[in-house]
Amino acid sequence: MRLVTHPSYQAYSYAKTIENFSEYVQLEKIVLHPCSYLHNYQEEFRGEIDNSFYNHIVSISPLFLKHDTLKLREFIKKYIKKPDDGEILYQIDHGKIRPSKALQDTLVSMLEGNEEYYMIDEQKVVYSSIKSIIEKNIDLSGKHTIIVEGGPGTGKSVVAINLLVNFRHLNASYVTKNSAPRNVYFEKLRRGKYKWQYVKNLFKSSGVFVDSSTNEFDCLFVDEAHRLNRKTGFFGKGENQIKEIINAAKISVFFIDENQRVTTKD
Repeated sequence: MRLVTHPSYQAYSYAKTIENFSEYVQLEKIVLHPCSYLHNYQEEFRGEIDNSFYNHIVSISPLFLKHDTLKLREFIKKYIKKPDDGEILYQIDHGKIRPSKALQDTLVSMLEGNEEYYMIDEQKVVYSSIKSIIEKNIDLSGKHTIIVEGGPGTGKSVVAINLLVNFRHLNASYVTKNSAPRNVYFEKLRRGKYKWQYVKNLFKSSGVFVDSSTNEFDCLFVDEAHRLNRKTGFFGKGENQIKEIINAAKISVFFIDENQRVTTKD
């Protein structure tokens, strides 16, 4: 058995992904109305996926089971007035991919509480699992170290930034060895209303934890953790960056790609 997202959320996130990446949908101003139809799902288990906990997502992406065919038909008739012989689906499937937004460009909006990037499938499962662990353990003693492994393009940075945004009320930071992504995020926020010290605390180098006290931070989200050094700086300060990060945070999350090429200094 494996964890999966709610079918209504799956449909909703797919619709948002198409809106954000399909040039045809963007240019033609096509409006997508997601829903999920579980034709094999047993009615006796409806309460497991159709209850008050899921009210919000079901309200924007309706759920239909085997015996809801008439309701599904009415939903389709409401938004589709005439057939097009699959032309729109063909154009979307064969159209150009054009990202409508970059992660760094949406960061300010995300920090203001707006949902910009809609995580799909495993991204949402990983995000929700880590979020649950943090919420359950942040006020308890002890430490938690989480490792998230994924290949290029699997959305590790999206998950890391979303976690940072969600837990910005804590003493939490996004950590990388490479300064390039931090600098991009830093500059985007500096142009907004955020003060320099606040932004500086959100984004940190992997080498700044040499002298950190135990549990000085609530959460550290370490992106591209496969690139961490053993020691810090030209003079090789400290003992081990991974060990220092784990020591510095109550909860540390490492995002890695074991197959990604690293430099000889990593």
